[in-house]
Amino acid sequence: MFCKAAFFLAISEYKTNPYLKPNPMWKEEDNKLKRSFEFKNFVEAFAFMTKVALIAEKMNHHPWWANVYNKVEIELNTHDAGNVVTEKDHKLAKAIDKVYTPA
Repeated sequence: MFCKAAFFLAISEYKTNPYLKPNPMWKEEDNKLKRSFEFKNFVEAFAFMTKVALIAEKMNHHPWWANVYNKVEIELNTHDAGNVVTEKDHKLAKAIDKVYTPA
């Protein structure tokens, strides 16, 4: 269900909230925050996904993702706000960045 108030809050907060400042590693397109991750092998990629799963569950904000061998693709948006990028997405992106160790 689309919530106009949440949508306008997301837009108005964009310029003032530090969580909403763009992270150059994440690209915002199609109302989603997107990033690709690469690891040495499948085990490292899966371990990363497990860490992200625990963080996402604790935040009650779950990503769309895909994994093939050593690559993980993540897309974030907030369903409750009408499938747009909000502070929740930027907070989760920052948390994900903290557990990522490049290959």
